[in-house]
Amino acid sequence: MADQAIRARRGSRTRRKSAVRVNRLLLGGIALMVAVLGGELLYRFALAPTLTVQQVRVRTDLAWDVEEALRRSGLHGEKLIFEVDTAEAQARLEAHAEVQEAAVARSFPDTVEISISARRPLGTIIVEGANGSTPAAFCEEGVVFRTATGVRDRDVPVLSGELLEKLAVGESLPRELRPLVSDLHDLRMEAPALYGMISEIEVRSRAGTGVETILYPAHLPVPVKLEDRASPELYGQVARVLDALARREGAARLDFVDMRDDGVVYTLKEDG
Repeated sequence: MADQAIRARRGSRTRRKSAVRVNRLLLGGIALMVAVLGGELLYRFALAPTLTVQQVRVRTDLAWDVEEALRRSGLHGEKLIFEVDTAEAQARLEAHAEVQEAAVARSFPDTVEISISARRPLGTIIVEGANGSTPAAFCEEGVVFRTATGVRDRDVPVLSGELLEKLAVGESLPRELRPLVSDLHDLRMEAPALYGMISEIEVRSRAGTGVETILYPAHLPVPVKLEDRASPELYGQVARVLDALARREGAARLDFVDMRDDGVVYTLKEDG
């Protein structure tokens, strides 16, 4: 009986100690929650209203000033720093056809930083607008992003053909031309001299499926019929063939060159 009484008293003391520890943990958790909530309320209702956006830093290669960047991003007007939705502002900027990539960040206590990368012209096509036909630039993603202006837009190859006749600014080139556009990008990066050789590439639908191209070199007025690609290897071969034919036959006598199906067939202009 005595042993049972001792064990009962010890069990009671253990339960009381456990209860005390649990109560302390609960009180500590409640105190922490109150502190966090108090800090949040203090920030939102006392500190945050004083943190209006005072500075906007814009880095871009577009011809946009700060006001234009703010308008395009939806951040114009007075705003509190915590009200700036960076994801929404970024999406607004990247919805613009001329923007390749954008980033918007908050820098506490009062600064917003905007970075905008412009699309780089890879080539041009002719689009129909309210004022008639006009050149328009497309980028490495195949997006027709603006009417061509200045030397930067015009010193690139021209893409032509029936598949491109009904496009408008803001639209993308047809899916069939994506491999060709990718090749043109690789050509500019890996072999800029060959890229600079291109005056125009005419795209034609091929009987059945797919497309074929006709290259009009800038340095030699001789059309070259090719498959649907424009790889550095292929265009390097084209340059060598044209150089050899010009030396053998004379550049002025060359009329047409066909390099499809891994062969070379050419015709000469009639004398007189």
